[in-house]
Parts: sequence; C-alpha cells; structure tokens
Amino acid sequence: MAQEDVAEYGFVTTIDQLSRESETREFNNILMNIRTYTPPEGGDPFEVAVLIPGSYEFLVIPVEYMDKLYAGPISRLIEPGSENVSTITYRVQEDYEIDGRVVPSAIIGEIQELALVVPATVVENAFDIPPDQLERSTRIKLNTLGYQRVLNLRISGVIGVRRQTPPTDS
Repeated sequence: MAQEDVAEYGFVTTIDQLSRESETREFNNILMNIRTYTPPEGGDPFEVAVLIPGSYEFLVIPVEYMDKLYAGPISRLIEPGSENVSTITYRVQEDYEIDGRVVPSAIIGEIQELALVVPATVVENAFDIPPDQLERSTRIKLNTLGYQRVLNLRISGVIGVRRQTPPTDS
C-alpha cells in the first residue's frame, strides 16, 4: 500500500474500540482481517482493515481505501526504512517500483515465507481472548523422583557412597 495512504488514512486504535467479531475479506487478491471500529467520541461505527495487529493497539484503515492495496515479492523489499503512526511503527520501502513508477510503499502485515498448517480436524478448541483477560501462571513443582531413585539404589547397595577425605597439610 502506498505509504502516503497509510500516513493519511491509517490510524491507531485500541482493542476495546474494535468489534470482537471479525471477517476475512479479499482486496486485490489479498485477504485482510476486517473489524468494526467504534469511535470513542461517539460517531457511527465503520469497518476497518487491520494493517498491523497488536496485543492492545492496532494500525487500521477504513475499508474504502483498501482498493489501493497491492502485493509485491519479498525480493524487492530491500532495506526498508520506517514511519510511525502514534505508537505503531511500520516499515516503508521508499523506492518500490510499480508499473514503471517509483511509489514509496508501506509494508504492512508480517512477511512470511512459511506457515504452520494443521488439519482443521485436529483443532478441538480455539479461543480469541482479549489481552487484559490473560495473566501469567507460574506453578512451582518440586520433583524428587530422581533423588528418590538414587537414594533407593544407595540404600540397597547398588551404588556406593563416595566419601571425600579432607586434604592433609603436609
């Protein structure tokens, strides 16, 4: 997507201003995640495409500007610079060439060469949980099984106990 379009029409929003429901929609043969944005100042909700997802903040753009989206080979994306919209930084390729003209282009989404794929039949549960509902859970468990086995072997005489003698001063 042209960097000037992202800079002009893109904006950062928080997860609580986006609908939980999303759909995948195709723009110029590229699948994008679409959600409904509700302005915090009380305007009418409208659909946005998620350009860069985050755990709490997202770079989005209204869907009416998605006709300007285009894809390009990774081999042409060399040494991109960066731009900022609020707290989100995105990559920019200043000299990206399209149809014989140079267009500074925003590199949105993740560049991927491989994807992890599993059959849908093995997915029993999937959850989309807001980040504020997640918490770390650390459980400490003392495992003494190995110690017990070695102790039993020593008691039964299978393993001898090595005793160190203190060094003598001579």
